[in-house]
Amino acid sequence: MAAKGEIANAFGIVVLVAWLLLVLALYTYRADTEILWSRSTFIFGSVEAIAFAAAGYFFGREVNRERAEKSEDKARIAQGDLIIAQRDLIIAKQNGQNLRRDLTILTRRGAAPNLLQGLTDITGKAQQDFPEHAAANP
Repeated sequence: MAAKGEIANAFGIVVLVAWLLLVLALYTYRADTEILWSRSTFIFGSVEAIAFAAAGYFFGREVNRERAEKSEDKARIAQGDLIIAQRDLIIAKQNGQNLRRDLTILTRRGAAPNLLQGLTDITGKAQQDFPEHAAANP
């Protein structure tokens, strides 16, 4: 794949050099006959199109590489944030399960008779305030 890129670079440089040589040739033909001038400009237009495509390739490749590097950096950061969020979710679920277990034990022992009802009320309010999470965790 690297050889293909090197060939493209070499071809682009050759085309740009040819374009510059044609510009110089046209400059020297400016005082010649109309036929020579018109034929030269016809050829120049063709080479110019290819030369501008080569220049676009060089500049566009650099811009796309920078964009790709920035996107990869953002993806790495997002992946790290996702891992942290997943860890926090696991911890929160475990804490919730531990709390439910402890409250069930306390309620069964009669230590807090109204505690379970209060927790149910708080849970209902949280489900109203955050319905997107209530659907995922009934």
